[in-house]
Amino acid sequence: MYKISVPITTFVLETYGTETVLEELKKLDCERLFLCPSSEGLFNNKRDEEFERLEKYCHYFQEHGFEVGMWIWTYYFKGECDYVRLTSPFGQKSATQICAADLQYRKVMGKILQDGARCGFDLIMFDDDFRYGFHDIGFGCCCENHLRMMSEHLGESVNLETIRPFLLGGEKNKYRDAFVQANAKAYVDFAKAMRNYVDEINPDLRLGFCACITSWDLDGTTPDRIAEILAGKNKPFYRLIGAPYWGAQRHWGTRLAENIEMERLEATRRWNANIEIFSEGDTHPRPRFRVPASYLEGFDTALRAAGCADGILKYALDYTSDPATENGYRKAHEKNRDVYEKINELFDDKQSIGVRVWDKAAKYADMTIPEKKENSCNIQDTAFSPAIKMLTCCSMPITYGDEFTAGVAFGEDVKAVPPAMLDSGLILDLRACEILMEQGVDVGIEEIGEYQTANTEHFFEPNNYVRIDNDSQFRAVKLKQRASVESEYHCGKNDYPATYRYTNANGQRFFVFCFDAYFNSESLFRMYPRAIQIAAASEWLSGEKMPAVCFGNPDLYLQVKRNGKRLAIGLWNFSADAIDEPIVSLGLSGTVTKTIDCDAESNGNDVVLSPIPAFSFAAVEVEFK
Repeated sequence: MYKISVPITTFVLETYGTETVLEELKKLDCERLFLCPSSEGLFNNKRDEEFERLEKYCHYFQEHGFEVGMWIWTYYFKGECDYVRLTSPFGQKSATQICAADLQYRKVMGKILQDGARCGFDLIMFDDDFRYGFHDIGFGCCCENHLRMMSEHLGESVNLETIRPFLLGGEKNKYRDAFVQANAKAYVDFAKAMRNYVDEINPDLRLGFCACITSWDLDGTTPDRIAEILAGKNKPFYRLIGAPYWGAQRHWGTRLAENIEMERLEATRRWNANIEIFSEGDTHPRPRFRVPASYLEGFDTALRAAGCADGILKYALDYTSDPATENGYRKAHEKNRDVYEKINELFDDKQSIGVRVWDKAAKYADMTIPEKKENSCNIQDTAFSPAIKMLTCCSMPITYGDEFTAGVAFGEDVKAVPPAMLDSGLILDLRACEILMEQGVDVGIEEIGEYQTANTEHFFEPNNYVRIDNDSQFRAVKLKQRASVESEYHCGKNDYPATYRYTNANGQRFFVFCFDAYFNSESLFRMYPRAIQIAAASEWLSGEKMPAVCFGNPDLYLQVKRNGKRLAIGLWNFSADAIDEPIVSLGLSGTVTKTIDCDAESNGNDVVLSPIPAFSFAAVEVEFK
């Protein structure tokens, strides 16, 4: 059952009344409401008034049939205080974040949770500042409490100056291990303490949190573990991370399709199927001037098709304005209600198929930090998958399961590939090649040279020259004789291999990009010939054609799922341009049996669809002979 949860601020309820909000929630098919109090109000002398409001609204919405939760910041605290601040490896203290290891702060937050439990809430959720990375200081924590825990773990005294080079450079080392273990201990101990505080008032109250970008890596633990501790005897839950507003505002350089795939990937990391997970349908900061409703609906429909989450936290009401002023998100939801049902019918009984993205969630502790990223907190950006970026840029269907054509593993992610899977064919970048070479795997390289820049890539088949951004970097490589170069970089008078195919003596096949995919420019991926090249490489690696591709349409996002002889293909046009002549090329010929929001007809191995307008969705089901 796909559950819709909606957040709303107490400010909106106080200012515009409960009846208006109630009607909007019903139209949104909302089952669960999260009340968001003033963060300052929980700590200042108006705290009692804030909890009186929370209790009043909690009971009101419960009486109207809603499950009601309280949603609060975890460590956010502005202004002067005696709490220990989150601290970076450079010693910089956060202006907004308290460290989880601060015992005095734990007591204060525990009392806030107890007051929330007394209000009668069904659940309480911590916000996504439950993380050590992507803060105003970069990442942490290297406060005095963390340094003490690291010293105890190592059996030696450490300080910022001694550990900084090891945290921000070089290979795997004991100091980095101690750092992430201290982070984990602080979060685990905090979670246990919060559960104990709540149990004193209501052991049946569900306590959970919002996972965030570093929850699987720098934090030293996993969302599953934290959720299970917070839950106590109850069903655990957490919200995923990766929101529509990221794509709308290009946060971290991401686009909407990447944000969707980021959540699909995170969902595969759930080890306990009993844990409830729901997606982050965030439209921050609202209204539609900032984030169009089409972004939220594209996100929601795509994740419904994927079937990877138990619901969505759908930020469809403005946190400040009268709900009647900004009702575009709600209207878009109502318009798509029939589409949701058709998506369920078409996609639910099928499994995803496409290019397999291999993922090593916890990279930081084990990785060799590139020299160009040493002494910088930017290493946390490895949380964003360049494999996902490449495949979504090229409109390639993606999977994380057992049914796939070829696999792709960039950088540290290749460490997650089981040795037996090397025989299945892999798309690699140069850093992944280095790691495999260290393991004795022949990937067709004799020598790796210095970093270079180019402004043009020349594709041989079909013959095409494509401009790339000047900030794109590659490595000059000398290849073995059996390697087959597929494209070249032009650098003045010199040409260098850009991509190549290689089969080693063990019959293992590799398609290689001669650059490090992490920390590189997306212009290396956002080009028409790249999509054709990847599809051809996948077929060469696996011996199977891609199940479905649709070339020549920037920001077209594809999902493909299969059940026996039936193939479901979802097409989301996340471009400002309409797709006037969408043609989906299939691996096998088949007959169109169902459609959603389009007309479609079979033509051999092609399916020809009616035009797909900008920021619109269409889907077809094809049955093979």
